[in-house]
Amino acid sequence: MRLDKNVSEIVLAFRKILDKTWPEIQEFNRKDDTGAMLGDWGQSCWERTVEKVLFQNGEGVLQPYGEGGNVYDVPRISNPEKKETHQVLCIGKKKSVGDVFGKEKLEVTEKNPLVFEQFVTMKDNFYYAEHPFDYCLLKNGDKERVIKVVELDFYLDQKDS
Repeated sequence: MRLDKNVSEIVLAFRKILDKTWPEIQEFNRKDDTGAMLGDWGQSCWERTVEKVLFQNGEGVLQPYGEGGNVYDVPRISNPEKKETHQVLCIGKKKSVGDVFGKEKLEVTEKNPLVFEQFVTMKDNFYYAEHPFDYCLLKNGDKERVIKVVELDFYLDQKDS
Protein backbone atom coordinates (compact mmCIF):
# COMPACT_ATOMS: atom_id res chain seq x y z
CA MET A 1 0.00 0.00 0.00
CA ARG A 2 1.57 3.26 -1.07
CA LEU A 3 0.64 6.38 0.87
CA ASP A 4 0.74 9.97 -0.28
CA LYS A 5 3.25 10.63 2.45
CA ASN A 6 6.90 9.93 1.79
CA VAL A 7 7.55 6.96 4.06
CA SER A 8 11.29 7.02 3.36
CA GLU A 9 11.50 10.67 4.41
CA ILE A 10 9.60 10.00 7.64
CA VAL A 11 11.63 6.90 8.59
CA LEU A 12 14.91 8.64 7.79
CA ALA A 13 13.87 11.62 9.94
CA PHE A 14 13.33 9.12 12.77
CA ARG A 15 16.87 7.83 12.16
CA LYS A 16 18.19 11.39 12.55
CA ILE A 17 16.41 11.66 15.91
CA LEU A 18 18.08 8.45 17.07
CA ASP A 19 21.47 9.58 15.85
CA LYS A 20 21.38 13.11 17.25
CA THR A 21 20.11 12.10 20.70
CA TRP A 22 22.40 9.09 21.09
CA PRO A 23 24.98 10.73 23.44
CA GLU A 24 22.27 11.75 25.91
CA ILE A 25 20.48 8.42 25.66
CA GLN A 26 23.74 6.60 26.38
CA GLU A 27 24.07 8.63 29.60
CA PHE A 28 20.55 7.66 30.69
CA ASN A 29 21.20 4.05 29.71
CA ARG A 30 24.27 3.87 31.97
CA LYS A 31 22.01 4.73 34.93
CA ASP A 32 19.27 2.25 33.96
CA ASP A 33 19.03 -0.83 36.18
CA THR A 34 16.19 -2.42 34.20
CA GLY A 35 18.03 -3.02 30.92
CA ALA A 36 14.92 -1.85 29.09
CA MET A 37 15.77 1.82 28.59
CA LEU A 38 17.03 1.61 24.99
CA GLY A 39 14.13 -0.53 23.79
CA ASP A 40 11.56 1.66 25.54
CA TRP A 41 13.17 4.81 24.14
CA GLY A 42 13.31 3.48 20.57
CA GLN A 43 9.73 2.20 20.66
CA SER A 44 8.41 5.40 22.21
CA CYS A 45 10.12 7.55 19.54
CA TRP A 46 8.84 5.21 16.80
CA GLU A 47 5.24 5.52 18.02
CA ARG A 48 5.40 9.26 18.66
CA THR A 49 7.09 10.21 15.40
CA VAL A 50 6.78 7.70 12.56
CA GLU A 51 3.46 6.12 13.54
CA LYS A 52 1.88 9.43 14.55
CA VAL A 53 2.84 11.13 11.27
CA LEU A 54 1.73 8.21 9.10
CA PHE A 55 -1.56 7.67 10.92
CA GLN A 56 -2.67 11.07 12.16
CA ASN A 57 -6.24 9.89 12.75
CA GLY A 58 -5.10 6.77 14.60
CA GLU A 59 -6.28 4.50 11.78
CA GLY A 60 -3.16 2.35 11.80
CA VAL A 61 -0.56 0.79 14.08
CA LEU A 62 3.00 0.00 13.02
CA GLN A 63 4.98 -3.09 13.84
CA PRO A 64 7.30 -2.64 16.84
CA TYR A 65 10.64 -0.92 16.37
CA GLY A 66 13.31 -3.53 17.04
CA GLU A 67 12.33 -5.56 20.10
CA GLY A 68 9.77 -2.93 21.07
CA GLY A 69 9.28 -1.56 24.55
CA ASN A 70 9.23 -3.36 27.87
CA VAL A 71 6.62 -1.39 29.79
CA TYR A 72 3.75 -3.84 29.48
CA ASP A 73 3.68 -7.49 28.45
CA VAL A 74 3.51 -6.25 24.84
CA PRO A 75 6.01 -4.22 22.80
CA ARG A 76 3.91 -1.04 22.56
CA ILE A 77 4.42 1.93 24.89
CA SER A 78 1.15 3.75 24.22
CA ASN A 79 -2.12 1.97 23.62
CA PRO A 80 -0.67 -1.46 24.44
CA GLU A 81 -3.94 -3.17 23.52
CA LYS A 82 -3.71 -2.11 19.87
CA LYS A 83 -2.58 -4.73 17.36
CA GLU A 84 -0.26 -3.86 14.49
CA THR A 85 -1.97 -3.22 11.18
CA HIS A 86 0.98 -2.11 9.04
CA GLN A 87 4.66 -2.77 8.57
CA VAL A 88 7.51 -0.86 6.99
CA LEU A 89 9.06 -2.70 4.07
CA CYS A 90 12.29 -1.96 2.20
CA ILE A 91 13.31 -2.22 -1.41
CA GLY A 92 16.68 -1.56 -2.98
CA LYS A 93 17.41 1.68 -4.79
CA LYS A 94 19.41 -0.35 -7.32
CA LYS A 95 18.96 -3.79 -8.86
CA SER A 96 21.00 -5.45 -6.12
CA VAL A 97 22.05 -4.41 -2.62
CA GLY A 98 24.72 -5.76 -0.30
CA ASP A 99 23.77 -7.76 2.77
CA VAL A 100 26.85 -7.21 4.95
CA PHE A 101 25.64 -9.69 7.56
CA GLY A 102 25.01 -12.57 5.17
CA LYS A 103 27.83 -11.38 2.91
CA GLU A 104 25.85 -11.58 -0.32
CA LYS A 105 24.18 -9.45 -2.95
CA LEU A 106 20.37 -9.47 -2.99
CA GLU A 107 17.64 -8.30 -5.30
CA VAL A 108 15.19 -6.51 -3.03
CA THR A 109 12.18 -5.38 -5.05
CA GLU A 110 8.45 -4.89 -4.46
CA LYS A 111 8.02 -8.56 -5.39
CA ASN A 112 10.47 -9.62 -2.68
CA PRO A 113 10.81 -6.77 -0.14
CA LEU A 114 12.42 -7.07 3.28
CA VAL A 115 10.69 -6.18 6.54
CA PHE A 116 12.31 -3.28 8.39
CA GLU A 117 13.23 -4.11 12.00
CA GLN A 118 15.48 -1.27 13.18
CA PHE A 119 18.52 0.89 12.50
CA VAL A 120 21.88 -0.55 13.57
CA THR A 121 25.60 -0.23 12.99
CA MET A 122 28.17 -2.92 12.21
CA LYS A 123 31.20 -3.73 14.39
CA ASP A 124 33.40 -6.79 14.16
CA ASN A 125 31.04 -8.53 11.70
CA PHE A 126 27.95 -8.13 13.91
CA TYR A 127 25.21 -5.52 14.19
CA TYR A 128 24.44 -3.35 17.22
CA ALA A 129 21.54 -0.96 17.86
CA GLU A 130 23.72 2.10 18.31
CA HIS A 131 25.18 5.21 16.69
CA PRO A 132 25.75 5.95 13.83
CA PHE A 133 22.68 3.89 12.78
CA ASP A 134 24.05 3.61 9.24
CA TYR A 135 22.57 0.17 8.49
CA CYS A 136 19.12 -1.40 8.62
CA LEU A 137 18.36 -4.70 10.28
CA LEU A 138 15.81 -6.36 8.02
CA LYS A 139 13.96 -9.67 8.02
CA ASN A 140 13.33 -12.08 5.22
CA GLY A 141 11.18 -14.68 6.98
CA ASP A 142 13.41 -15.79 9.86
CA LYS A 143 16.61 -14.71 8.11
CA GLU A 144 18.25 -11.48 9.26
CA ARG A 145 19.76 -9.13 6.70
CA VAL A 146 21.83 -5.99 7.30
CA ILE A 147 21.97 -3.44 4.49
CA LYS A 148 23.30 0.13 4.37
CA VAL A 149 20.57 2.73 4.85
CA VAL A 150 21.64 4.63 1.71
CA GLU A 151 20.87 1.57 -0.45
CA LEU A 152 17.20 1.36 0.56
CA ASP A 153 13.80 2.96 0.11
CA PHE A 154 11.03 2.45 2.66
CA TYR A 155 7.32 1.99 2.11
CA LEU A 156 4.27 0.99 4.07
CA ASP A 157 2.31 -2.21 3.65
CA GLN A 158 -0.78 -3.57 5.33
CA LYS A 159 0.06 -6.45 7.62
CA ASP A 160 -1.59 -9.79 6.96
CA SER A 161 -4.13 -10.65 9.61
